[in-house]
Amino acid sequence: MDKLYKVQFLSQLKARMPLDRPEFSLQKVPKDHPLRSRFAGSLLYLRQLPSRHCVWLEWFPGDGVEREFYAFLGWSFDPAVLPANEPGDMRIHSIHEPSAGFAAGALNVQAVERRQAIAGFRIATPWDQLYTLSPRASEADQKSVMNKAYAEYRAVTEAQRVDAVRNAMNEAFASVASVLPRFTLALKRLTSDA
Repeated sequence: MDKLYKVQFLSQLKARMPLDRPEFSLQKVPKDHPLRSRFAGSLLYLRQLPSRHCVWLEWFPGDGVEREFYAFLGWSFDPAVLPANEPGDMRIHSIHEPSAGFAAGALNVQAVERRQAIAGFRIATPWDQLYTLSPRASEADQKSVMNKAYAEYRAVTEAQRVDAVRNAMNEAFASVASVLPRFTLALKRLTSDA
């Protein structure tokens, strides 16, 4: 993630989770855990149900200079089992909630919402105007828009970055809130069937 936004993303997330989702607690993956590299760079939160089954919420920033982040809802039947999908198991792409046959897994929150297009939560920046540029635009127009976006990007204040991250987080937290009850109920049903 763009380093000017990553600090804000991490600090706002750590401050907001205890307020908006107090039922989740931040988890550290042990250094010797075989899946540690899978969760490197992400923040992983756990909500343990009375049955010991777990709902996980994973947040991680986009790669490189991207200005987006991802949220995944996961599940496992024990807090010692991390919410990782089996490599190569394509069945995970056809479900929208915890399902029989999967001891653990993680789904993009937008997939749980059943959105047609799955992506990250984008933090608005002046660079977004490049996405509206027609591929048929002349080279001069492309350069003009790029120069304008760059100048505006350099002029963005810290307060504007804070607001941009907050707005993207508002969308992400609303998405989580909209699907979490259904997701948790599906996990509880698996618990009662087991």
